[in-house]
Amino acid sequence: MGLVRLPLDDRGHPIQVLKFGDVRSVPFSSTATTIGSVVGSNIVRLFATQMCHVLFGASPTAATTDTPLAADTPEYVQAAPV
Repeated sequence: MGLVRLPLDDRGHPIQVLKFGDVRSVPFSSTATTIGSVVGSNIVRLFATQMCHVLFGASPTAATTDTPLAADTPEYVQAAPV
């Protein structure tokens, strides 16, 4: 992987930013929903319109004992590519 050219602030310092990637919408209610693997990604942006729980893995189904994701609050997490 080559060097990535970062945008600069007013003082010439690089600003660490992420490019937008693929968008995957996952409808859910009180039942569990699984999304396919995050191929080639190691940073994932999560956003939910209502409180939910998330779990990463080969065949994940999140439960209330897993990591909570607050509503209307984006989270950036590191996820191992599958």
